[in-house]
Amino acid sequence: MLEKQYELMQLINIDGDVPSCKKEDVEKQEALALDVMESFLGCTIRVHGQDFILTSLELYYGGIGDMAHDWYRSSYAEKYPTKSRHSAGNTRAQISEGPLFYFNGNGLRRRCDLVVGNAGVAVSFLIRNVLDKDLIPLGTKNGQPNVVLKRMGLLSDSNHGKPVEIIDTRDAVLKGGYTINKRKRYSSGKFEGFDYDCPFAQKAWNFSLELD
Repeated sequence: MLEKQYELMQLINIDGDVPSCKKEDVEKQEALALDVMESFLGCTIRVHGQDFILTSLELYYGGIGDMAHDWYRSSYAEKYPTKSRHSAGNTRAQISEGPLFYFNGNGLRRRCDLVVGNAGVAVSFLIRNVLDKDLIPLGTKNGQPNVVLKRMGLLSDSNHGKPVEIIDTRDAVLKGGYTINKRKRYSSGKFEGFDYDCPFAQKAWNFSLELD
């Protein structure tokens, strides 16, 4: 399933909208993206020689018109009441061939996404939580993107746009008694999604592994 990431497509037009002829493809691409993200859960990423297991991810898919995706916000800032603060240069990494690391935000809002798929397709997974080699979570139950980055040693800008080494350990991890909890994306301290006018704002696009 990890290879299915390269079947993800960019469906929006130059104006950031999905043409009517492609609207039927949106649900298929959304389902595929969620399946791919689920397949990443339980996999291991190697960071500076240390291994961490992905346990909480959120989907952001600008390629189908997701307004919360950084690349989409920087590319179509006119769709927002206030000008987007996202750097077009920085977010260009989100349409590069993945998997690679993408960083944005400062201070406590610093976070990291795993950009996936082919070049030109805007889709990525926000890392909310991981396990260390002793199966200890680096963040709290709901995930802490910034804290997790610090504890993985991933805050340096030198990692931005660099390839991600992924090891498929999913089967072994899931044998440990984990199930997948599916919720809306995390916002303002709750898994309640976002309040913007977009069909994806209230979708269950946060997947987390939890012990039975």
